[in-house]
Amino acid sequence: MEKAIICDIDGCLIDSSFLLKEGKNKGLKDLALFEYFDKNLHRAKKLKGSKKYLNLILKGNRKIIFLTARSEKTRAITYTQLNIFPPLIARGFLLKMRPENNTQSSAKYKENVLKKIMKDFEIELAVDDELTNVEMYKRNGINAKLWK
Repeated sequence: MEKAIICDIDGCLIDSSFLLKEGKNKGLKDLALFEYFDKNLHRAKKLKGSKKYLNLILKGNRKIIFLTARSEKTRAITYTQLNIFPPLIARGFLLKMRPENNTQSSAKYKENVLKKIMKDFEIELAVDDELTNVEMYKRNGINAKLWK
């Protein structure tokens, strides 16, 4: 079975946290908050310290799997943002994204996808900036690291 690392995007490579704060300040929640995030994602930028994260995920000869709570409708902008990291493009990766109109918590969505991924890959490590996601990975027997 091929070895892999599961990686998050937002809060690890890309800074988009301000978009959720803006949406919440506007009184948005649930699907409206996700839609605001999606419409404004083009404003997100490369996160300071992303080089250290990139070095971690490129270490070894593992398949890189980005498991993100971003909506599938943001696939094009997500690829554009990941293209600012040439080593990722050279190495190749899989991108797993939330279906449109899915409002599950990030941890629940990622857990559902994780179970499918584990059928095809041996997950050596999962890296995420949300503690609830890291705890979920650990409950599922995955070595996980909280990225801050």
